[in-house]
Amino acid sequence: AVEPELPPVAIDENKIHQIVLNLVTNARDAMPGGGTVTIETFNPGYESLGGNPYMDLSVVQFTVTDTGQGMTRETMAHIFEPFFTTKPVGQGTGLGLAICHGVVTDHAGTLELESVEGEGATFRVTLPEATLRPTAVA
Repeated sequence: AVEPELPPVAIDENKIHQIVLNLVTNARDAMPGGGTVTIETFNPGYESLGGNPYMDLSVVQFTVTDTGQGMTRETMAHIFEPFFTTKPVGQGTGLGLAICHGVVTDHAGTLELESVEGEGATFRVTLPEATLRPTAVA
């Protein structure tokens, strides 16, 4: 589901592509017997960010959710570390999520994980609205 009229974010489209591709690839790999991957975009509003009406912050979020194997708390504790992987030798470097995390945090955003073992996982990317809005060309 894609929410219409989201504000722009200041990040290169190739970097967003890299993040989405990595998260979707990991979701696919977590579902060797099949399943569903859902991508959603939305503006959560300030209520979900603590409800401070004086906070001058607008963000855009997108989530990638799978119905796969989920993760243990131990795995979740290491998932963004460079070279940490749950994949068999030769099938993953352990750099994908670390790179995604670095790109998102370099752009003043957050990358969070929610997962229950056996019930899938959701990765939530939050990026601040761009301060400069594009203008129409006459």
